[in-house]
This record gives sequence, structure tokens and C-alpha cells, in this order.
Amino acid sequence: MRFTKAELERFKKLLIERRQALNGFVNKMQEGALKKDRDEASGDFNHMADLGTDNFDQEFTLGLIENEEEEVRLITEAITKIDEGTYGLCESCGQPIPKTRLKALPFAKLCIACKEKEETNR
Repeated sequence: MRFTKAELERFKKLLIERRQALNGFVNKMQEGALKKDRDEASGDFNHMADLGTDNFDQEFTLGLIENEEEEVRLITEAITKIDEGTYGLCESCGQPIPKTRLKALPFAKLCIACKEKEETNR
């Protein structure tokens, strides 16, 4: 076994806590975006520049929400892998992902070498 039961439990706890924090963050951002939509619908603008700034802010927030939702999805996949006993294996080469990488990025799907290849091929 590559990981001890205690190590897997620590990774799982870390992932669950991160997912909860991200879900709270995403919910707050979504509520803020919805509030802005309601405010915009009321037509309460002082200047067209304000409208442009609000549109930029909303697009930025939507981008952040997408990124955070993707991380939540990756975290959920990592938790499933822990439960299935496949956590820590590179999805590309099948080799173990170094523990130092998983400590920094506990939802990593690829070892460093495969991640570098993926980024080079983009």
C-alpha cells in the first residue's frame, strides 16, 4: 500500500474541508452576482461607465465561479479515488504521484512529468 490509512484519512479530511470552503465561497459569489442582476434590472444606473464596470465585474465573478466549481469537481473525484483505493496514481502513466505533489495539490490527477507533457502539448 502506497499510503497508510492515516495518511489517506488526512488527505480525505483536507479535501472535504477545502470542498466545503469552496462551496461556501461559490455560494457567496453566486448570491452577489444575483443581487447585481436584480439591481441592474431596476435600471438604477448613474452613468454608462458604471454599467460597463458592473458588466466587467460580473464576467470576472462568473469566471471565478467556473474555476472554483472545477476545483470542487476535482476534489470530489479525488475523494472518490480515496474511497476506491486508486488515490495518488497518475491518470496518464499509472505511476504514483509523489506525496509532496499531493500535499501541495491534493486533487492532482497527473504526476509532474505527465502534467508538464500535457502543458507542453497545449
